[in-house]
Amino acid sequence: MRLTVVAALAAVWFAALPASASASGRPRLPTAAISIVPGWTYRGVGRLAVSTRCSSGADLRVVTSKMLRRPVSLPRRGDLLIRVRSGTRPGRYTIAVWCVTRRGFVDAMDAKWVTIRSRLRGWRKRPAPRLPRHFRPRVTVYTWSHARP
Repeated sequence: MRLTVVAALAAVWFAALPASASASGRPRLPTAAISIVPGWTYRGVGRLAVSTRCSSGADLRVVTSKMLRRPVSLPRRGDLLIRVRSGTRPGRYTIAVWCVTRRGFVDAMDAKWVTIRSRLRGWRKRPAPRLPRHFRPRVTVYTWSHARP
């Protein structure tokens, strides 16, 4: 009888745990993910497809980089297209995404590197990589012409 009561109480206690609790009993930490395709492009004619994800769907996604004039806020499930102007200096740039809660706190962050190359006149270079076919951006921004890596 006592064993049945203890088993029933344990079952009720495990059912009351939140769904985000892992097997160790600790809640999962919020996560952020950013993907940038392609990883490099030429200045002046290049485009970068930025896709972001946050573990909490209610979080605001903020994309930042030195090549952008100011941080860009994305709506839910929004993708960003960055068009690289000719004034952007060649080099490696970091593009980061912050997942911001409704109270204004950053709860997760992720960053990736991209390379901006210069196209030399008179030299045959391979063409810049294309964007994925399925990519449909909601927001399009241009790089800042005075950006330094």
